[in-house]
Amino acid sequence: MFVPLVHRCLREFRIGEYYKNGGYGNLDILKLALAILVMLRHIGQNFFKDNMFWRIYVINTISTIGVTSFFIISGFLLYKKPVNKERLKKQVFRILKLYGCWTVVYLPLICYEYLKHRVDISYAFVEFAQRAVFDGTYYHLWYLPSLIVAMCIVYIMRNRRFTLMAVTMGLMIIGILANTYGLRFPKMYYTIFLTTRNGLFMGSFLVAIGKYFADYEIKLKNYKHCKLVLLVAIMFLYLEGVLVSKYDSQITINMTFSTVMVAVVLVGLMISQLQMNVSKTVRNVSTLIYFIHPWIIFLVVLLEHFGIVLNASIKAIITMFISVLVAFVVAKMTNIFKVLNEFM
Repeated sequence: MFVPLVHRCLREFRIGEYYKNGGYGNLDILKLALAILVMLRHIGQNFFKDNMFWRIYVINTISTIGVTSFFIISGFLLYKKPVNKERLKKQVFRILKLYGCWTVVYLPLICYEYLKHRVDISYAFVEFAQRAVFDGTYYHLWYLPSLIVAMCIVYIMRNRRFTLMAVTMGLMIIGILANTYGLRFPKMYYTIFLTTRNGLFMGSFLVAIGKYFADYEIKLKNYKHCKLVLLVAIMFLYLEGVLVSKYDSQITINMTFSTVMVAVVLVGLMISQLQMNVSKTVRNVSTLIYFIHPWIIFLVVLLEHFGIVLNASIKAIITMFISVLVAFVVAKMTNIFKVLNEFM
């Protein structure tokens, strides 16, 4: 039974052929790999909290390119077509709808956390609203409101390329220094905005890079000769991540300067290559893996309350397998239940 299921999954993905309609199959494949990478990051944070190998070599290094690359890809795909106010509004509404749908999905877990910590209901409402606007209603959903902010910033400065790149790069540098290297803003900032892990400091420059790739895509054809640059950038990613982790063994890194280097080179290379043909299932499964896996992590952790004690490695394998399986099943069910398309 398992072998036919795997065979069906591979047949649905249809990886290896080439697009004839100008699509970006390479980016769909990359997004699938990045979604799995983000899942591994959260698996490490939940099941390998005190494991220094996971913290240094997965959580604080390679996994940081996941959401970073998503920002660049989103910027590229947005600006592949002319962007006016109406198109921007359409994209913002689509992301808001996605954010709302997944917030509803995670409401039980959000309520569980408030009840578990005996949070006063009035404070919970205020804190939830604040997180919904300035961070994320659940820990992995921060990407969606951040993407909206980043897209709006880039749109405002879209016709002033030098100003756009200079301003957003400056914001990114400040964000990384604050989030990774200990630069502290006044307390009032964190009281209101909670974090610098947002579209202003960690998203706008990346979306701007995506726009830059869209504007100069034809020149990216020479980018395929930069595979060595990617290897060097990954080496710097590990070096920077290890050094920061050695300095502060408890830190969870969201982004470093070398993270941005790797993401930029990686996405640029994937755009520059001859595009592979993949089915829409790949795109949908990658999206669903990203959004579904925290629920699976929660359920696997919950097993211990029923006396089912598993070691961390088994938990990780179960989480990965079930997340991918559920994502694939839900993606296929969209043919029957059209409402499921609202979640992708």
